[in-house]
Amino acid sequence: MKDIAAAGGVNRVCRISCFADETAIDQGDIAPTDTEVVAYAWMGAIYGLVIRWVTTGEPEPGRIMNGLVPLLLRSVGYEDPRPVAPTQEHLTS
Repeated sequence: MKDIAAAGGVNRVCRISCFADETAIDQGDIAPTDTEVVAYAWMGAIYGLVIRWVTTGEPEPGRIMNGLVPLLLRSVGYEDPRPVAPTQEHLTS
C-alpha cells in the first residue's frame, strides 16, 4: 500500500479502507484494483450524500443505504446475492 499518511480524518479512513480492500483482494473476494483511488472515490460519494442529507433532509437514510451500499460494493466487483428493493418514494418521484 502506498503511504498516504497525511494528517486528517479522511486520510485515516482511506488508509483503513485501503487495508480492508487489499485484504479482500488477497483473499480473492474482490478483483485487483487501485485501492487508494477506490477509497477516496468512496469517501467522496459518502461525503456528498451525507452533506446533502444534513442540509436538505434528502435522500432519506434508507434510500442512501439501499442505493449507495450496493453501488459501492459493485464498484469493486462484489455482487450481493440479496435483492435490494427500492423505496416507494423513489419509485414515485
